[in-house]
Amino acid sequence: MRPPLRAIVPDIPIDFILFALTLLGVALFHHHTLRVALGGATVIAVYKVLASPFREGPGLAGLGPRR
Repeated sequence: MRPPLRAIVPDIPIDFILFALTLLGVALFHHHTLRVALGGATVIAVYKVLASPFREGPGLAGLGPRR
């Protein structure tokens, strides 16, 4: 019998995984460090805006004017 997937993969936030992939990209493509780092930062920022809940609500609507 196989262990459940949750037992194999720890509960790691996706933004940490994206950051680790950015660091790996910088290490592998060290001649293009700025491009890789800016690309990774952009991906993380877009993920945070689209997937993270804000006080006013999720997504771009949560960034709108305060009530």
